[in-house]
Amino acid sequence: MRYAKQTIQHPVNTPTTRQGGFTLIKIMVIIAVVGILAALLVSKIRSHYPDQERYAKATQDMHENRLRAPQATLAVLASA
Repeated sequence: MRYAKQTIQHPVNTPTTRQGGFTLIKIMVIIAVVGILAALLVSKIRSHYPDQERYAKATQDMHENRLRAPQATLAVLASA
């Protein structure tokens, strides 16, 4: 007596093999670690340039004064 070979049919939506990949938790942990490292890097870079804001303000003031110089010259010449 021979037994018939039984086939097991899986439903369409169920995967038969486990697929590899990253889980949501792993991705969230990686993003958190990268964020922490980026914050440390930014603070390290900013500590090397403490006067950067003063430099930017001085550059802006010089630019504004250069734009005002012709008007001031005309005002002086007009009053003379």
